[in-house]
Amino acid sequence: MLADEIADVVICLDLFLMTKKIGPAAPTMMFVNGDTLTANGRKLFSAVARLDTLAQFDDLGEIWKAATDVHSRCLTLAATEGIDLTVAVAKKFNETTRKMGLTTFIHLPD
Repeated sequence: MLADEIADVVICLDLFLMTKKIGPAAPTMMFVNGDTLTANGRKLFSAVARLDTLAQFDDLGEIWKAATDVHSRCLTLAATEGIDLTVAVAKKFNETTRKMGLTTFIHLPD
């Protein structure tokens, strides 16, 4: 499901940036054959590839710029596809929390 995949990217982005200690918001992700991606999907894939390359270096400013590009493209793709990214991220995070037997959940207002 596309909502789950975009949510995974956002969650990974947040975790990546926390490990770099450079702010809120990265990812290692795989897409199916690039020919099946929409234009927004291809842009997101390119942004993630750039971030993946920069992650090997210590230029936190460039990493931050690349990370915000990935996040922005996630928002654009979600909006284009009619996905509420806030809800998608919370559902995916909570699903993983349950699978792992953890106790930290994202609570959304009803």
